Amino acid sequence: MNTLGYLYLFILAINCLQAEPSAQSFHRYFWANYFSFSNESQKADKWFKELLPNTDSMFPYKGYIHHLAQTGKTQELAAISQRFEKHFAKDPDIQFIFAKSLALIGKKQEAYKKLITLNREFPTHSEIAMQVSQWYIGQKEIHNAIAVLDALLNQSPRKPNNFLFYFLKAQMHMQLQEQEKALAALKESLDLYPSFDKGWLLYALLQEQAGQLHHAVNGYTTFLEVTGGTNTKIAKHLLQLAIKQKTTLFQASNVSVNKNCFEKVMLLFEQKQYRKALDALDNCITHKLDEKAILLKVQLLTALGQFDSAISVLKTCICQQPDNQIWYQTIHLLCDSGLSLPKAIAAFKEIENKKSGNILVQLYLADLYLKNEQKRPAIIYLKRALRISNDSQIKAKILFQMAAMYYEQKRFAKMEKTLKMAIEYDNQFVPAMNLLSYYWATKTNKIEQANVLAQQVFAIDPTNPHFLDTQAVIHYKKQEFAQARNVLEGIINQIPDDFHVLKHLGKTYKQLGKLDMAKEHISKAMHVAQTSKQKQQAQKLIDAWN
Repeated sequence: MNTLGYLYLFILAINCLQAEPSAQSFHRYFWANYFSFSNESQKADKWFKELLPNTDSMFPYKGYIHHLAQTGKTQELAAISQRFEKHFAKDPDIQFIFAKSLALIGKKQEAYKKLITLNREFPTHSEIAMQVSQWYIGQKEIHNAIAVLDALLNQSPRKPNNFLFYFLKAQMHMQLQEQEKALAALKESLDLYPSFDKGWLLYALLQEQAGQLHHAVNGYTTFLEVTGGTNTKIAKHLLQLAIKQKTTLFQASNVSVNKNCFEKVMLLFEQKQYRKALDALDNCITHKLDEKAILLKVQLLTALGQFDSAISVLKTCICQQPDNQIWYQTIHLLCDSGLSLPKAIAAFKEIENKKSGNILVQLYLADLYLKNEQKRPAIIYLKRALRISNDSQIKAKILFQMAAMYYEQKRFAKMEKTLKMAIEYDNQFVPAMNLLSYYWATKTNKIEQANVLAQQVFAIDPTNPHFLDTQAVIHYKKQEFAQARNVLEGIINQIPDDFHVLKHLGKTYKQLGKLDMAKEHISKAMHVAQTSKQKQQAQKLIDAWN
């Protein structure tokens, strides 16, 4: 238990002593709560059983009620709630526990009736508001659900975790077809948590429906950046949308293309007469490097399966405009539309022979090799990009990517050195700080150093679930299993399909003596595992526990 935990127990014990001036009661209450906080439930039970029959004070029961909730003793909770309902009428945390116990013994209507009453009395209690809003959604009373969340958000301080309530509001406004209100709520959510992937995906979808293609492209792009670009369906859609955006602008422009000619191209395109559309487009183009026309031509060539021709067009554009990222991005996105990775790599290598000093070529080659699971050449090109760059933040990002590959290769000494270099270039670059903290916590005995670094990360970004996962791992390593569980349960709703969070939560439940819940989460981890190695890790844990 950490220092704050002892301080909290001391305050509880002092309060107990004031209510019950017995040294023996003080002693029993301290140890009952100490073992409860330490997740030694049997010892806590023993001390509570010695304490409670010998006290007339209500205060010790507060700790006991929390202990019953933590150990899942639902029947005992339901019984005790009838006895002490009035005594804790003004304590929303205790009342929330009582309401949950009713639901767990099958009295769901009674539980939700109680929660609705509690929500009116304590509108800023986030857990009660969440439960009540979810119940209203289930009853299809969407306006009531929104009113609950509005009361919470308008009457409580602006907190980072409120991003989830704004996201729920956005979803509800969408159900009511109130697109503008949904967008406003989403913007609030993303302002509080800029790395919220589901928020960016919904934002992009809403902007696309509203015809705001520029904002939609930005939203999908950010979503792919936040998730590591692993969603090929979204990547393919982004390419189509980006080209649609350019061609929409192109249609309104009369700078280098005859408008009537272009309208004919678009009509043929919509009729899927791609060959005729391509021939017509060539007759429309009067400027060789017109972005919008070239992107449409690439889409037509892709639709015809002529990837070699599409690549040839883009290579020419890169050679003439080596600093225009749109051409690099288009080749990259074509890989999700059917272009093979070896062909994309070959195209970039050909460009490299002519533009070897261009950092974009090096970075895109590194990324493509990484996608093709060729880590050695990926590292070579990252090192070349590192030498070319004069930007400290770009250098930090390159070094972080190299360190992540060293981690996968178990070259830990090399990884640690590389991460430290990244932090030297940018001492606010939290991904590098987080990975170094995670490494110290899991692979070395530098737990305190890991904790100090994790606190620095938390101070910069207190809401990122991946960074919070590292904090949970540190709690676990310090045998603070209850704290680890609380952190992990707080982020599992944000990233329910994250293998590492599910694995860590399963292992934590095992340490808390909840084997069924441990197995359940490890089974989920195995289901979402993305590599054979991850599946083996999950299976090994299940086999050991069986």
